[in-house]
Amino acid sequence: MAARLGLSRSHLSSLVGLTALAPDVQCEVLDLRGAGALGRLSERTLSRVVAAHADWNIQRWWWSLLAQPFDPDWLVDGLPARSPFPSGRRCRPGDRAVGDLALPELAALVARRNGPQHPGGCREALFASLADGGAGAPRQAAIVTAVTAMSAATLAAEFERLHGYRPRHRHPDYLRRRVAWAVQAAKLGGLPKPISGRVMELRDQLPERWREVFAEVERVHVTRAHRIERCR
Repeated sequence: MAARLGLSRSHLSSLVGLTALAPDVQCEVLDLRGAGALGRLSERTLSRVVAAHADWNIQRWWWSLLAQPFDPDWLVDGLPARSPFPSGRRCRPGDRAVGDLALPELAALVARRNGPQHPGGCREALFASLADGGAGAPRQAAIVTAVTAMSAATLAAEFERLHGYRPRHRHPDYLRRRVAWAVQAAKLGGLPKPISGRVMELRDQLPERWREVFAEVERVHVTRAHRIERCR
């Protein structure tokens, strides 16, 4: 599949890893992508800043940083050091999201808020610095903590119990993410039904090579448990 899409295996794995995002975060990513508010946001940033956390509430906290609207005056007048980041506000039509900032703008924003001495380099480090390293993030839920403490064998057995089939991959990190997602979905609810239609709406925006791969797929049904059924 990676070869047919013109991607490296690591790039495809990174994209698939975004299915570990909380259901509402997945929906917001699709909406903001479609609206153009997050044109620069890469799956790498989403993976390393948001999806790196198994707990949905922690993901939502980090996502709220990327999805909050950017005010250009922050780069002119400065941003008070004590101003809360994330603020909890969400982008509206026409807004530009913090997660869409180019690297120089993001570095300038962090310097305005935290002073010139800040971790440089990658976007992920700058986002972490902007949010004070996640100091205000919620604590990890007990059910997720229990999953992270499971052995590889226990994770594989729990995966099969929750999904009804044996895992194709037995890497502990993969199993931990999938089991944590399924446990939270069972308790809190999984993906909403409209997401299947949203996926099909965005199909026309895929690169040409990708459209050729999915040309024969007339409908995609994403189940609440995250299984994808392609209807030809």
